[in-house]
Amino acid sequence: IKITQIMIMKQLMYIIGCLVVLNACSEGTSVEEQSNEEPMNSSYLYIGTYTKYPPHASGNAEGIYVYKMNTETGALDSVGMIANIVNPSYLAIHPNKQLLYAINEHGADANNPTGAVSAFTIDEDTKQLTIIDTESVGGDAPCHISFDATHSFILTANYVGGNVAVLPISSDGRLEEVSANIKHQGSGTHPRQAAPHAHFFAFEPNGTYAVAVDLGLDQVLKYELTPEGQLAQSAQPFYETAAEAGPRHLIFSTKGDVVYI
Repeated sequence: IKITQIMIMKQLMYIIGCLVVLNACSEGTSVEEQSNEEPMNSSYLYIGTYTKYPPHASGNAEGIYVYKMNTETGALDSVGMIANIVNPSYLAIHPNKQLLYAINEHGADANNPTGAVSAFTIDEDTKQLTIIDTESVGGDAPCHISFDATHSFILTANYVGGNVAVLPISSDGRLEEVSANIKHQGSGTHPRQAAPHAHFFAFEPNGTYAVAVDLGLDQVLKYELTPEGQLAQSAQPFYETAAEAGPRHLIFSTKGDVVYI
């Protein structure tokens, strides 16, 4: 695998944490059925936000916002919002398009002792969200969420906790308690690298192993996931960046032979 490290400088708008897209027309739907439901040029957007003040964001939003987008013109229409969800800053839609999961980026306070993941159902007709569950991730300030290759487990990277965790998904979409929780060890040389800071945790395209990007360690770590939801960490890092690079995310190429960090 060829690994390419990309350094990008950009201005961030911190109120928006994540945006995910749900196509209005699902696979297997005929043209006739589509004409009676949603126009073919529309998709739904779910926008995660910060709703309370963490150290790096204003936190003035209210929850997860739902927009309908015309994919030809780019026009957006607000169609709803679910409030009272604390810092849903990163979202992931299950491949069945019936469930959405959001991390709750908080922790280390009396009301929210650790970060969490919330599960929502997506209404087939209105695309509105209904919360069905919230479960602790066993670490502070989760900042990334993804699925395993079978879509049976949730993977989270917890920034302040410096750990990665796995939560099984029940048949009804609710979450079970953490099945694996591994705290990273070590530090870097930059003042912001005094401790591990897991920032990304997801599987590579073939679903054979998962990789965790840690800003505090300047490393990408490699894990295998057992059918029971346990994690086994490789003895050697998947990749080590330059000192003080502070890696946050990565993406694999379509073929899976190149990684961009």
